[in-house]
Amino acid sequence: MAEEIILTKNRPVNGNSIFAPQGERPKYRLIQDTILGNIANGTWSPGDRIPTERGLADFFQASIGTVRHALQGLVEQGYLSRQQGRGTYVRNSSEHTDSLRYYRFAENFASDCLRLNIKCLEPVNLGQEPKAAAKMNLPPDTMFFHLPRVFKHENRPMVYVISYLPRDIFPDFNQISLREHEETPLYLLIEQRYKMPTLSTMEAISAVAAHEENAAILEVADGSPLLRIEMLATTIRDLPYEYRISYLHTEDQNIIRKNAAHY
Repeated sequence: MAEEIILTKNRPVNGNSIFAPQGERPKYRLIQDTILGNIANGTWSPGDRIPTERGLADFFQASIGTVRHALQGLVEQGYLSRQQGRGTYVRNSSEHTDSLRYYRFAENFASDCLRLNIKCLEPVNLGQEPKAAAKMNLPPDTMFFHLPRVFKHENRPMVYVISYLPRDIFPDFNQISLREHEETPLYLLIEQRYKMPTLSTMEAISAVAAHEENAAILEVADGSPLLRIEMLATTIRDLPYEYRISYLHTEDQNIIRKNAAHY
């Protein structure tokens, strides 16, 4: 019996399809765009196993070689992962934990990282944020949900962060309770609620002096040195979904980043 494959239309984002029109696309691109469409609209969730190579080949009337070429491209781009003897799966954010633990404080490489607790400073607000819009290549009047939080270690404030998420992508984001935000990292909430895995982040890091607002929240004196990190998080098809600004107090700790080797 032929394997059943569920196909759905691509989901528009901000009123436009995030995929190129079909036109005269090569067969492997058609396969890739169909798979990405199923991920984008939630038909296949992070961690789901996609159909077998033979099932896809039969459905698209393509050769096994074409299907493998399409799948390998999505593996290399971070959308899928292969598990020997088990199949091909939609990649999830938990497979990126080293790059997504944004605030890994430790004294040195061999030390255990500090455990941080999340505390929301106020309810989610809605408003314009031209700087976030510019960073995400969106119109300046785009409406964003603002989520300010502080990360603490044993009641000591370590990080002050504000996340900006476009309302057009997350129309019901303000319905997530503050308790959920304090119990679950944001990237996991986004994956679980919206089926959008975080596939990459880009950061701009600088040293700044504490000013009145962040000095009060981090309980440091005005002018104290802080680490400032701007971050842009993206999901499938390099779609930016979050812009955040973080201020870190690293007086007696280091921020640890663990990245895959590149040769």
